[in-house]
Amino acid sequence: MPLRAAYGYDRQFFYRLAINPADFARTAYGITVDQPYRFMRIGYPVITWLASAGQRALVAARGHGLAATGARLRPAATGALVLAGRA
Repeated sequence: MPLRAAYGYDRQFFYRLAINPADFARTAYGITVDQPYRFMRIGYPVITWLASAGQRALVAARGHGLAATGARLRPAATGALVLAGRA
């Protein structure tokens, strides 16, 4: 897979926004947002920020835990929709 130096990874932008979801500066905490649409993906970072009580040291741990929980719940939610005839 070719890598481009100009692009980043979703997780690094989620982490950057989870540290402070109200900081819309292009560069913060050593991470520069490459595309403006990154700021529209605010749901997961806000939930992570709330789960970490705004403490930067807890953001990575809480974010990982929330991602793992979401990955476990997604198949169950999809199964429920299929059984209900909505998927």
